[in-house]
Parts: sequence; C-alpha cells; structure tokens
Amino acid sequence: MSLEPKTTAQITLKTSKGDIQLHIFAKELPSVSKQFLQLCQLKKFNHQKIKIDNSKNFITLLPQIETKLENESNSRIKCKRGYLSIYNNSYVLSLSELNNLKSVFGKISNESWYILQNISKQLEQKKEVVILETIVDVPYFELDQVENEEEVEKPKLKKSKITINYNDEEEEEEEIKLVSAYDMKKSGKNQEKNQNVNNDELKLEKEENDKNDIEDEIEKVQAEENLSLNVENKNDENEEAAEKEEEEEEEEEEEEEEVEEEEENSDSDSEIEPDQQPIPNPTIDSPYNPQLDLQKAENITLQQLKTHKFIPTSTY
Repeated sequence: MSLEPKTTAQITLKTSKGDIQLHIFAKELPSVSKQFLQLCQLKKFNHQKIKIDNSKNFITLLPQIETKLENESNSRIKCKRGYLSIYNNSYVLSLSELNNLKSVFGKISNESWYILQNISKQLEQKKEVVILETIVDVPYFELDQVENEEEVEKPKLKKSKITINYNDEEEEEEEIKLVSAYDMKKSGKNQEKNQNVNNDELKLEKEENDKNDIEDEIEKVQAEENLSLNVENKNDENEEAAEKEEEEEEEEEEEEEEVEEEEENSDSDSEIEPDQQPIPNPTIDSPYNPQLDLQKAENITLQQLKTHKFIPTSTY
C-alpha cells in the first residue's frame, strides 16, 4: 500500500519537444508549491532553456528572475524518477531515483516520462530545448494574475530641474472681465433664440424625413402595382400564344383532312366500275364473250380461250 498522498494541483509544461504534465502536492507542501505555481502563472519560465546536470541525473528548470526558493519536505514523498524537487536553489526534474533530494513537491504523469527521456537525450547531444509556455490547469491556491508592486522594479525617474529667471521685466497680468446684469440677460435671450432656431431646424428636418418616408412608400406601392401589371400582361401573352397554337393545330388538321379527301376522290376516279365494260371495235378487236367467267367455268375450249379478251383490273 502506497503512503504517498494524492496531488491537488496540475501544470502543463509546453516544450519544443512535447508537453509535460506536472502534478503538485500542494496540500502537503503549500509554500514551495504556491511559489512554483505563481511563477508558472506569471509565465516566468516562458522561452527559458532547459539544462541537464553533468551527472545526467536530472534536468534543471530556471525561471527568468532570481528568486529565493522555499524549502519544504514531507516524509511520505520520496524523490523517484520523474519527480519535481528543489536543488541548489533551482527546480529540477529527476531522471532517476535521488534519495538526497528532500524538498520534493511534484511529479510528472506516466505519459510524460517518454517526453522527459527524449528531452534528456537531446540535451546530451548538445541540442537546445526551450520551454514555450506554462499553463496552470488546476491552481489549488488563489494566484495573482499580475506581479506585486514590490517585486517589480520601478524605473528610476529623472528629477526635473527648475530654473528661475529673474531678468524678466514684464509679468503677465490676469485679465478680469466684469459682466453686467444687462449683458447676462441679453446672453440669456440669445441662448433662448438659438435654442428656438435649433428646435425649428429639428422640426423641419423631421418633416423632411416624414416626407421622404411617404415618397418611399408611394414608390414601393407603384413598384408593386407595376410588377402585378407585368405579371398579368405576361399571363395574357401566354394565353394568346396558347390560343394561336391551338388555331394553327386545327388548321393543320383541316389541311390534312382535305388532302386525304382529295386522295380518296382521285383513287375512286381511277377505279373502273364492273358494270361499265369497254365497247369493242369490230374492225380491230376479235369477237369475245364479255360475260365469260373463267373462275366459275369448269371447262373451256382453246377456241374460247383464244377469242376471250382479258380485262385488266387494278388491285389494292
């Protein structure tokens, strides 16, 4: 069973090689924790380089200002790998278990351990790793949003020198103007007159605005009427076009019927009625029997066949 207490504050340390999540034991170590949280809140670690110790047992986080750091310890918190502590007035993150560090007040998350290892390898290769930003996710304490006036160095103001010149012969005199009751009454009337003029101008401006509004409404109504008239005219044109198309179709149908009637008449004229037989010419035509029906005849002599004249008929 672990005797280590739970963390109560949280910080995100954004670096050029990834984000590191820091969990702080703010309840057990309030002084050192609040000081570190306040520095992170004021962005005192932004754009600072991360350094590695010669022993390669921890990396160092240095703020922008030199500050005397608080020292606290808790017997239930031991410095294991990835723990945040104070060593030689600096904040350090351990890369291995360090029993000699007592002021341990935080640790990194399990996911951040691989980022911390990568940072240590980059630093061993003499490559630069920078803290981009610190974000206080869970403050636990009520932190200041700006620095205290005591901590901020006030710029030194140059003392202004005053020189007195006694050689001025003429001195400026204050001009005092006396105003009579008549002048005051007159000025009051002028103010009242100006106010009346302003009221008249406002009244005229209002009347002009009302007139413009009425004209706009009239134009709007006229535009709507014109639009409705255009729509009606368009509908009338469409109706006329439809009626014209129907008339043209009727005329075409009548023409087609007339053509068909003419063709039928021409065909009927070309046909020969069966009762109307051609009159034979005895000087030219040989004798024949026009009443002879070869379809019904069972027997026919050669002489009858020779003397018979075949009448051509049109077939359809």
